[in-house]
Amino acid sequence: MSVKNHFVCLLIAVSTLLSTTVFAEEQQEAVAGAEQAEFTTEQVDKQLNYLMAKSYEAGQETIKSSGAMVPYAAGLLPDGEIKTLNLKKEQPMPVDVAVRVLGSAMKTWMDQALAVATVVYYTAEHPAAESPKSRVFMIELKHANGHSITRMVPYLVQPDGTVGFGEVIETDSSR
Repeated sequence: MSVKNHFVCLLIAVSTLLSTTVFAEEQQEAVAGAEQAEFTTEQVDKQLNYLMAKSYEAGQETIKSSGAMVPYAAGLLPDGEIKTLNLKKEQPMPVDVAVRVLGSAMKTWMDQALAVATVVYYTAEHPAAESPKSRVFMIELKHANGHSITRMVPYLVQPDGTVGFGEVIETDSSR
């Protein structure tokens, strides 16, 4: 690569870093008041359910087509927008590591008041299943006020490739 090409790459990197920093600062200013907002139990439940309703389908469709999925996360921004976070496909990692990475990123979003609520989606072996083919679609919801809910949706991939989903099992760890 020539010196000119290195310089152009450096300029692009610096401008990207500056624009990202400016955007992050603008977002923090826009939600500075939301950080101190008190949410009612009803508001928290509505926000968590809204976030899940707007972000779970991609995972469910992937499960239907392939029987499993790559973990991903989503955040509910203070303006009501849903933003998803996916791991790079060219850097595969174990599910437990991916879940920790995504959970940490989502915690950072909330700590910086960039998100009001977050969710991490992944699949795992069913903890109480007799069949090794029985798995669960894991949904870990967290709110900026500290409230968290874990939902497990058992599913079984049939021999013909269809997927049967069971009833949602919910644990509420903050009430």
